[in-house]
This record gives sequence, C-alpha cells and structure tokens, in this order.
Amino acid sequence: MHSARPIVIAVGLVAATCGIAFGQGAQDRSPATTGALPPATSQPAPPWSGESGASGHPLMTADAIRTAAAHFHTCIERMWPAAARRGISKSVFHNATASLTPDLRIMDLLDNQPEFTKSFWDYLDILVTNERIEAKVYGPDDIVVRAAEHEGRVDLWNGLASSPVAVTMRDKRNYVDLTGLARLQWIVRTNAIHTLYPVVKIADGTLLVGDRAVTTNGEFLKVEVAFTGMRWYKLDPQKLIVMPEVKNPDLAKVDEVGLVSLQPGGGHGIAGSFNLSTVELYAKAVAR
Repeated sequence: MHSARPIVIAVGLVAATCGIAFGQGAQDRSPATTGALPPATSQPAPPWSGESGASGHPLMTADAIRTAAAHFHTCIERMWPAAARRGISKSVFHNATASLTPDLRIMDLLDNQPEFTKSFWDYLDILVTNERIEAKVYGPDDIVVRAAEHEGRVDLWNGLASSPVAVTMRDKRNYVDLTGLARLQWIVRTNAIHTLYPVVKIADGTLLVGDRAVTTNGEFLKVEVAFTGMRWYKLDPQKLIVMPEVKNPDLAKVDEVGLVSLQPGGGHGIAGSFNLSTVELYAKAVAR
C-alpha cells in the first residue's frame, strides 16, 4: 500500500474574484491579489427594472420574481427551524426579520454576471486559472450552475438546476491513484436533505458513482471521502442516471474526481441544493 502524496489537485474558490484558483502544492493555496472595493455612495440605488433575467431560467422571469416577492415572508418563516436549532428564540427571530423586505434590484445584478453574459464554457475558462487543471460539470441543466457567495466564501451552487449535477476535476498531465490512503477533502454545504456522492471517471471513460453519502444539514463543513470500501455504480454521463453496479473498478488510474447530486435543485432560500467550495485531493499521480 502506498502513501498518498499531497497534493495532486488543490482548488480554492476565491471570494473577491468569484473565480476558482487551482494550485499544485501547498505553496499555491493563497488567493490572488484583487483590487479594492469602490467607496460607498450615499445615492439611492435604482429600483428593479421589472424585466426577466438574462439567464432565461423559469425562476428568473419577471412573473416568477414577483410571485416569489409576494411570498417573501413565507420564505423567511421557513428559516425559523434552522434558527431554533441554533438556540435563537422565536421572539428574537421575529424582531430581527419582521421589517425585512425583498430588494428586487438584486435580480438585475444576479443575472448580469459573466456566467449569463458569456457561454458556459467561456465562463469556465475564466474561472480555471491553472492550465493543468480542468473542471467539468455534468447534467442536462448544468448551464445554470453558478458561482455564488455564501457566509463569506465563494462556492458553486446548483439551486436553479432542474436536473442532477456532477462537478469533477482532472489533471491534464496525470491520472490519479485513488487506492490506499487517497482522500478527497471538500468544504461543502447541503440543504434540505440534499445528498452528495463521490463520482469518478476511470481511465476507460466510464463514469462511476459511489454509495458513500455526504450530507451536512445546512452547515458548511469540510468533509473527507476515502475511496476504498464502497460500492460503485455506472452513471449515465448525459442524464446522470444510476445504472448497474460495477464490481471492483480500477481506481488506480482515475481521470476525473468529484461529487454528484442525484437530485435537482430546489431554488432560492432554504431549499434542496448544494454548495461546493474549497477542495483538496490527496492522491498519487500516475503519468498519462
């Protein structure tokens, strides 16, 4: 049994740039330098345009936005169970949220980001800054997976996806050996019983999903996945449908590594979705 060599792949989602910074080794983990934020202005912000979003997603049409705004306080009330689990009283929660109103101008800003003004693959080229590392997204509705900021970190979010979604990474120069002590560490969040599973693409091109479920109950947590001792199933790369079990797959030469959600996203708010932030893979490199 060989020991895992850190780090074949290290990925950081850099908040200031809404980008993915890929590094080879611990010395590359610091975020890139970014410009200063412009000074705050006292001028009132313009109102929402009233127009549908540029993404074309059904939840971003003008009518859907108005409907969501009309149910804003229902959305706020759905947050109460999570607040209660953190020891917040009902009165404190009510006092803190009673005066909140939706700022619909955010909808204009949300859909004016590069992921909607550029083709998906052009946008992904901007995010991936290390030429050796390639990120891939699978799923019929992968086009709506976006970079978002939550709790001070930038992550990839599938909330608007109407299909299962898988996110993987590969080193263009090397396969990775996931046997022995290999580990995947990823800061993730899953909401509303959403579940993630390990996914790999082995050297013969077969996409596989493992049966080791990952769920964090609404918290950002660093989860660790060991690849030994689990059952693997073939995964349709187009529809992400689970197919028959694959016995004893060759994990000593793996092309891509990532996580998959077999459920569609549930939209904005405390709905079924995942967030994928900083990731590290500890494994042995195998030359292609």
